[in-house]
Amino acid sequence: MKKVYFASRIPEHPETFTVLEIDEKVSVDEIGRKYGDKIIDRGSYIHNGPWILRAPSGDGDFLNKLPEELTTAQVWNMVKEKIESSDVVIGLVNTKSFGTIAELGYACKCPRVAVYVLPDLDVTPEQLSDLWFIFNMSVETQDRWNDEDIRLISKFAECDIHSVSDYEEFISGIIPNFMR
Repeated sequence: MKKVYFASRIPEHPETFTVLEIDEKVSVDEIGRKYGDKIIDRGSYIHNGPWILRAPSGDGDFLNKLPEELTTAQVWNMVKEKIESSDVVIGLVNTKSFGTIAELGYACKCPRVAVYVLPDLDVTPEQLSDLWFIFNMSVETQDRWNDEDIRLISKFAECDIHSVSDYEEFISGIIPNFMR
């Protein structure tokens, strides 16, 4: 069964299964173990991450506290390991998804990972043309794309993409303003 990593900006109201239950009393090593070990069996694929360390509270803040010893470098290492252990990375991008774009760039250089990029449903055509670069970066993994991946993930159908050829056509239609 394929392991799929879903890169996206942390939503205001994340699905509870994506939140890793930790608090400031947990050791950094234990956070790393929990993050690395967590998977969700979806029947047709394994949801391999990422996992949210602190859930948003709804008022612009986050719940719980993290151990003071936890560094951003340690979090990035946990994320990299999840990406590297995945078969597929799906990135949902918008004009504020800087971390997602970095995850996708990293995933494109992982030798066995198929990378697909989709726009958030609220992305305008103008914004989509500004995001052209990341969509085209994913083409580096085109030799790993397949119709099965596209059928597994409902986000593709939401974008009216049902095959690799549909996906290729979608990407080729994203034209930056400077090329119009």
